[in-house]
Amino acid sequence: MSRATLNYLIDAATLLVLLGMVATGLILEFVLPPGSGGIRHAPDTLWTLARHDWGDVHFYAAITMAGFVALHLALHWNWAFTTTARLLTRGKSSASIEAWRRNAVGFGLLPAVLASFVLFVIVARTYVASPDSQEDEQAQAEYAEQADG
Repeated sequence: MSRATLNYLIDAATLLVLLGMVATGLILEFVLPPGSGGIRHAPDTLWTLARHDWGDVHFYAAITMAGFVALHLALHWNWAFTTTARLLTRGKSSASIEAWRRNAVGFGLLPAVLASFVLFVIVARTYVASPDSQEDEQAQAEYAEQADG
């Protein structure tokens, strides 16, 4: 398979995953909005999937999209590095940069990007607020009263 064919297939797959992410995002926002899961009744479903299930589909589509974008960048690494180097050095030639340095920078950036995502998740988890169990029970009782009244 030629490099051009491989590039086309990866780009086409990326587009399909992007369209899937847009579709699941629209489903989550407009078709099964927050609250459609139901506390006192079975959750609303679309094609046998509830809102939480569509969230899972959306998440795994995002992971797949990240993989395809990484493949796309890998295929265009020389161009991306050369263009970035030219922009950062104000037009000077980046031809003097050896291939092993370009690859070292790329392989060095990968763990840095992954580490930043891990750090983001760790920090975000520390800011998760969960209501006190007594407050949660009171809120559920108030909701039940409103639903009955």
